[in-house]
Amino acid sequence: MNRPAPDGGGTYSSIDPTKLQGAATALTKTASGITSSIVPLRDRFATGGVSTSHLDKLGHFASTISDLGPELTRRISLAQFACSQHPEWNGVAHVSDDLGDFTTTAAAQAAAKKIADDVKKNGLSDATLKDIQDHGLDPDYAEALVKNLGGSGVLNMLRDQQLSLPDDKVADDPSTQVLANMLATASYRCDFDYPHIKGSLDGHAYPDPLYIMAPYIQKGVWSEKALTQMADIRFKGTGTDDDFIGNDSDQRVEQSILKGLANNPVASAHYFANNHDTLYPMMRNEKMLFDGTKSAWASFVHSATIDSRDQMALQYLDKPGDNPAIKNAEWLMKKVAGDGDDWYGEMTDTFAAMSSEYMDDYARTLGSSIDVGSVTDPGHDGVSVSTADWQKFLKTSMSTNEGIKAVGYAMKAKIDQLRISVNQAEVNSPSDSAQAAFWDRYTMGAMQSTFLNLFSQVASDRDKDAEDQRNMWKGLVDKGISLAMDPKGFATDVGVDGLKDLIGMAIDATVKATPMPSMPDGDFDVKQGFAKDAIIRLATNPDFAKDQKLPFKTYDDGDVTWDGNPTLYTHPSPPNGDFTQYIHDGEMSDDIKKDPAAWSSYNEWLHDPAVQNAVSDGFDYEETGGLQGK
Repeated sequence: MNRPAPDGGGTYSSIDPTKLQGAATALTKTASGITSSIVPLRDRFATGGVSTSHLDKLGHFASTISDLGPELTRRISLAQFACSQHPEWNGVAHVSDDLGDFTTTAAAQAAAKKIADDVKKNGLSDATLKDIQDHGLDPDYAEALVKNLGGSGVLNMLRDQQLSLPDDKVADDPSTQVLANMLATASYRCDFDYPHIKGSLDGHAYPDPLYIMAPYIQKGVWSEKALTQMADIRFKGTGTDDDFIGNDSDQRVEQSILKGLANNPVASAHYFANNHDTLYPMMRNEKMLFDGTKSAWASFVHSATIDSRDQMALQYLDKPGDNPAIKNAEWLMKKVAGDGDDWYGEMTDTFAAMSSEYMDDYARTLGSSIDVGSVTDPGHDGVSVSTADWQKFLKTSMSTNEGIKAVGYAMKAKIDQLRISVNQAEVNSPSDSAQAAFWDRYTMGAMQSTFLNLFSQVASDRDKDAEDQRNMWKGLVDKGISLAMDPKGFATDVGVDGLKDLIGMAIDATVKATPMPSMPDGDFDVKQGFAKDAIIRLATNPDFAKDQKLPFKTYDDGDVTWDGNPTLYTHPSPPNGDFTQYIHDGEMSDDIKKDPAAWSSYNEWLHDPAVQNAVSDGFDYEETGGLQGK
C-alpha cells in the first residue's frame, strides 16, 4: 500500500519481505511454466497453420513477469534491511518506493565490485571515496563492497585513510563518517566476529584489527549482531587467543565499542541485560578508566536504560515490565543502592537522567502504604524498586550539580502534576477531596522532604556542616526562598534557583526545628497501618462477606463515582491478580508478595478514592511528608 512520505517527498510502502519473497517465487515459477509450455506449442501451431497470437500474448506476459524479478529482488532486499534495522516493526518494513540509484540488486553489486577492485589496485582515492559517500548507505552496495574487499582489504582501506590524516584528526574527519556509514550498513549482512577479524590480519603486522576499526565503530548505527560480536571480543575475550584482544593502552577500542552500542539503543539494552554482571565491575572501576572512557560508559548505560525504552515498548505490550530497558534500570538502581555513592560524575549524571525517566515509579512507591516497588511486577510499565533503594539511588544521582538539577526538576514536575490532580478534586468535590486524594497530598510533601533531605546530605558531603545548613535554609526563607542568598554559596554554585518552589514549603517547616525532617520511609509502620485498616474494614464487614456490600461511602470526583470495590482492580485476571484471595482472618497474608499482579492490584485498590476517603480519616500528614496516626 502506497502512502505519502512523512516529509512530503515521494511515497513509501509497507512491505512484508517474507510474503513478498513468496509472491516473487510464485511469479517466477509461473513465468517459467508459461515459457516452457508455449515453446513446443508455437511450433505445432505454426506447422498446422494455426494463429499463434494468443501464445504470443502469453509469452509477452511471461516476459513481463520475468522482467519484474530483479526489481522485486531489489525491493525484498531493501525491505529485509529495513526490518533488520527496526526489529520493533515485527517483520513489516516501511520503505520508500524509490529504489535509489540502482534499480536492481545486481546493479548495486556490480558498482560496488568496481570500486572494490579500484581500491585494491590504487588505494582509497578521492573519487572512490565520493562513490562510497554516494552509495554507502545502500545495503546491497555496502555488502558487496565489504565482501569484495575481504577482511584484509577493508583493513588496508581504513589504514590508508588513517595514514593520510594526523592521528588526532581521524575521528572527526568527514571521510571517517563516510566509511563508517558504509561499514555500519554492511554490518547487517556481514560478520565481524572473532574468526572474521582474526582472519583479516592475513599477514599484517597490525596487532589488533579492532584498533584500526575503532574510529568507525563509534559512528553510524551498526547492527546488533556486529556490535555484540565486537563487544564480546573486547569485554569477554570470546574466542580469542591470549595475544589477541582489544586491549590497547589508551582504551580507544573500549570507548568506540561503547559509543557504537550507545548509537543502537536496542543493541545496548540487550547487551547490558545479558552481560551486566561482567560489565558492572568494569564501569565501576574509576581508577582504571580514562575520562573519555567514563563518558563512553555513561552514554552506553543511558542508551541501555533510557533511550531504548520507547523503541522496545511495542514488543512488550503484554508485559511492559519485561522491557529490557526497564529491567536494566531496575537492576542497576538496586545494585548502585547497595554499592555506595562514590561514582564518577559522568555516570552519576546518567543516574540522574534515569531518576528523571522513572520518577513516576518513585512517586508510585513513595506514595504507597505497602512499598509496592519492593516486588517486581512484569505487568507494571516501569521499575519496581523499594523506597529505601530509591532514596539511596537518588542520593548518588545528586552527587553532581547537574544531577541535583535533573532530579530536582523531575520531582518538581511530578509534584506539579499531582497538584493539578488534587486541585481538580477540590473543584469537583470540595467537601471530602482532601481525604479522597490523601496519598497524592502525602506524596507531594514527602517528595519535597526527600529532595531537601538529600540536598542537605550532599552539601554535608561537601564539607558543609549542619549549622551551616540550617542557617542556609533559614536565610533562604527569610529572603523569600531566593537561592542566590545562600550564605555558603552551595545552592548558588549548583544553580537551582528555579527549584525554590519545590522546596519552599519544606524549608519553611524545616527551619522551625533543629533537625532535618526524617526520610519519608521512616514512617513505613504508619503506612502499613493504613493498609491494615483498609483490609480490616473490608474483611470484617459482615455485609460484604454476605452479599459483597461495600463498607465504604461512595465518592464522586465529578466524572466517576468510586465505591472501593476490589473487583475493579482484580478482574480480569491476568493481568490484575485477585488480591482478596490472600486475606485471611482479617489480615493480608505475606504470600501476596509471591503474586506480583495481586500485589500491584492491591496497591491500586488502596488508592481508590473511596478507600482513601474512609481510611485516611484516621491519619495525619505533615507538609514535609511526615505521617502519623491520630
